[in-house]
Amino acid sequence: MIRLLLNHVPTWGVIVGMMLLCGLAGWLIYISFKHYLPKFLLVQDPNDARESIHLTSVLCALLLTFMIVLLWQSYATLQENAVSEAKTIGTIEIFSESLPLANDKEISSLLEEYVYTLIHDEWIKMEIGLASERASELLLQLRYAIERIDAKDPTLSNYRHEMLQDFNDMVFARNLRLDHLNSTIPDFFLFTILANLLGMYVLMCLLNPSSAKRSHQFFLILTSMMLGLNFSFLIVLDYPFSGELSITDVPLTYIHFD
Repeated sequence: MIRLLLNHVPTWGVIVGMMLLCGLAGWLIYISFKHYLPKFLLVQDPNDARESIHLTSVLCALLLTFMIVLLWQSYATLQENAVSEAKTIGTIEIFSESLPLANDKEISSLLEEYVYTLIHDEWIKMEIGLASERASELLLQLRYAIERIDAKDPTLSNYRHEMLQDFNDMVFARNLRLDHLNSTIPDFFLFTILANLLGMYVLMCLLNPSSAKRSHQFFLILTSMMLGLNFSFLIVLDYPFSGELSITDVPLTYIHFD
């Protein structure tokens, strides 16, 4: 559902929608407490209530910020991984030029088809959380092609060894991409975030000063919308291959095949 939303709604729409949704949730919880649980509402000094609300808001904001930083680091790592994957493919292509003509043509053609499949098939499927079966088949064929290089010749044996190492790096880079197709936020952290948000809403409703009720309600809605902004960042970064901010296949387009 979230991936479908990111792929069909502009990112700014997702962010604004999440802010409004959280603001509405905060307001509804406030109204519910005022209507159904009046005896639990505490009448406190406005300054004391304000300080308690500020402290709770800061703690929740710190938790969300911590998760955003973690996901941003993961997002940056995946961007570097896409560049590294393209470089590795290019390195194997360069090595293949020093091989006998038969090996060169076989490996080069497999690499070219593999890159074409990544750009026109796998990268498109990754937007909906799927991988390309054809890409997996080409990787297997490429490994067999590299292993068929004559290992008895010392020079070719060195090329074979280096290309197999690069092949393993290429497989690792692809697996890293595929591991991040779905949500990477652990369920425990997600539960903790939602529990903290709900707890903050409840506390702000209970700490209801006897005066300045309108400003208190305004602060509740504003804080809810700010937390919704941070929560929307979590959603966008948690699906790095979906939506407008997705990691692109541009590095692969710079690989040159003779």
